[in-house]
Amino acid sequence: MSNEFLSPAHPIRRINPMLDFTEDTAFVGIAIPQETGKTCVDQAAVVTSEGQLISWDEDNFYENHILPVINGPVLIEPRWSNESIAALQNGAKPPATNEIYQRVRAYLQKYLGLRHSVEYDLVTCWIMGTYLKPLFKCYPILFFNAPYESGKSRCLEAVSQLSLNGKWFGEITPAAFRRYAESKLTFCLDELKDVGLKNDSPLISILLNSYNATEVAISDPTRRGGWLPVLFRVTSPVAMGNIQEIKNEALKSRTIQIRTEYNPAYRNINLPGLYQSEPAQIRDELYRWFLGNWKQVRDGYQTYPDVPELSSREMDSYKSLLAIASWISPETAQALTSYAAAVREEKILVKKATDDHLNLLLFIQRELEARGMDGEFPVIPNRDLADAYGHQNNLRVNYKRFIEMVSALHVVTDIKDYHGSKHFVFNRSEINRQLQLIETKF
Repeated sequence: MSNEFLSPAHPIRRINPMLDFTEDTAFVGIAIPQETGKTCVDQAAVVTSEGQLISWDEDNFYENHILPVINGPVLIEPRWSNESIAALQNGAKPPATNEIYQRVRAYLQKYLGLRHSVEYDLVTCWIMGTYLKPLFKCYPILFFNAPYESGKSRCLEAVSQLSLNGKWFGEITPAAFRRYAESKLTFCLDELKDVGLKNDSPLISILLNSYNATEVAISDPTRRGGWLPVLFRVTSPVAMGNIQEIKNEALKSRTIQIRTEYNPAYRNINLPGLYQSEPAQIRDELYRWFLGNWKQVRDGYQTYPDVPELSSREMDSYKSLLAIASWISPETAQALTSYAAAVREEKILVKKATDDHLNLLLFIQRELEARGMDGEFPVIPNRDLADAYGHQNNLRVNYKRFIEMVSALHVVTDIKDYHGSKHFVFNRSEINRQLQLIETKF
């Protein structure tokens, strides 16, 4: 090793060349298609935020004072066009944050039927953040949760098309996850059999550590038939889709859940292929955007204030997305903040409803008795019931979500409009039947 390499004037940059940041430079690993004779192969390389293109080999890393923390790219595909790379090298101005946000959001709106407008903002910011994940202390797991044929797989496919090195998986083992994670993939995990759904799932520790990039210890086999403990960091973003809820509470607290539902308007609209021009052009812009704007997002993230309505864990989960949204517009950041606060409110309501074995059902029964309603189909104004529930539990109730919660109990036969206000029509027999089941079970 030469004295020049050890010189203070040339500090060693110990990085993961697939995606990493130093104080003043961003690095991203890419694959460049090259013709060799009659075949075409993908040549690994590294692009810096200064537009420097470095071939992936030991000599080039040595000349650029790079000490890679991985041996080489395990899986890398050409996601950034040669023309866009050349534009960066020639000094082309990167897209503004709001500009690339609009492009990604428009793509999601065109192909995904999400329930709420703000969810397009959320998924857009999450995709943009996959290009910046090492800058963040924590990065949330995106979880699409809904029944069959409700658009979960379509959501994951769209996310995999635009995110950094997105890969859409059906099944994956912990060992494969570890190896692919070295290539800074964005994992889009679709309907895994036990991905976080069981407390004894071998993937849980890996998924938990993908949230905050702490080290995971696993055992690798040796040539002599033994086992060697190995430490590695899972620094890859994770999106999941499943019909089941996550049962592991620690993992659940690190996810942002989006409930999808079947939307017939999108039935005959097919997503374009990964390398077709529409998603490919957006990826080109995402690469140039993050290499040109990463310092702004980093500084915004480090100084972003806490949101009083959110717990510390929830703030950790949303902070990266809010930092990106704040560079889009104040309105986008406020929309995400309000969404996060509403989700927290819903969690509080659901938790209180389940802690006492369908507490909401018992509350309805008590309200019917207190109001002297003895008929088979008693009627109560929606807002009156919601206000009474909020007063009893010291909560500010979101009326729309409260109606959804009550309807989910399957004790409402109808919602009628009397004198300009909505009224629940309850089925007393069904209420009594469910309460008897509760008594039998508990």
